[in-house]
Amino acid sequence: MSKTQKETIEYDAKFLAEWNQFCDSKGYVKRQASHACRIAFMKLLSAEQREQMMYQAMQHVIRSRDTRGKNG
Repeated sequence: MSKTQKETIEYDAKFLAEWNQFCDSKGYVKRQASHACRIAFMKLLSAEQREQMMYQAMQHVIRSRDTRGKNG
């Protein structure tokens, strides 16, 4: 059984619009594009780069939690 915690991250509207436009313009299924990102993350970044990116991503998680807490 996996110990990975699932978390919903609220992306800002501009980023999400760019991501959706990218996927739509290329005809990519969003799940396919997300999987490609995982592959690139593990194979193209060094361990240090992955840690830096995970730190930055955690800042989005924290902001999402704060936003949901204020709105929920």
